[in-house]
Amino acid sequence: MKTIFAFLSLVTLQFVYSQRIHSERINTGFNKNGSIELKAPTKGELEGSMYIYEEFSAIKAGGELQVFLGRYNAFKDKMEFKDKDKIYEYYPSVGDKDILIINLNKTYVYVNYYIDDKKDENGYLVKLQSGDNVVLYKKEKIKFKEGRVSQTGYDKTVPDKYIKANDVFYIKVNDGNIVKLPNSKKEFAKMFGEKEKDILKFIKDNSYSLNEEAHINQILFFINK
Repeated sequence: MKTIFAFLSLVTLQFVYSQRIHSERINTGFNKNGSIELKAPTKGELEGSMYIYEEFSAIKAGGELQVFLGRYNAFKDKMEFKDKDKIYEYYPSVGDKDILIINLNKTYVYVNYYIDDKKDENGYLVKLQSGDNVVLYKKEKIKFKEGRVSQTGYDKTVPDKYIKANDVFYIKVNDGNIVKLPNSKKEFAKMFGEKEKDILKFIKDNSYSLNEEAHINQILFFINK
């Protein structure tokens, strides 16, 4: 347990009480140190997973030398850490240190971002690319779909399911806000002012799409040169 609390102190995370969410089928309880211990689901059929990668992996925070075991809960948008046989979840603040999942080479950052023109929220994004002027992120998300129990014997019982949603891409240009990547190539290119025509030509010449992660990365490499 000491390593977990040392980590929490290191990244200055503030624990808060969590609400019990019925659809998650997870109970939380506080131990004497104030951290939140997660307990396994106890009822009902359930398919899928709350995690993109369910296994715990080696994690570093902010480039520190100490390594921890952790994983990202994409349904709850929380990081979980494992200490011995117990799993702990914590609640970060915007600006906490980046969390690198070493074997996946994935960096998660807890930031404020805009899901549309008016609505913003705080959460974890995967940092895909970081240049002098442009940073590219993606949001991973798991959705919960409630099942149903057979009522007549002729219809089938359908279990509850966790389903992976499509990744959503976000971008930060210069010192601006983190906003959703436009679907329109023209709207995207307009974000870069005088580079607009060059970017549109590059996208057209290479038949790139703003829906493909590999294509978006190549476009951003070009812009960040």
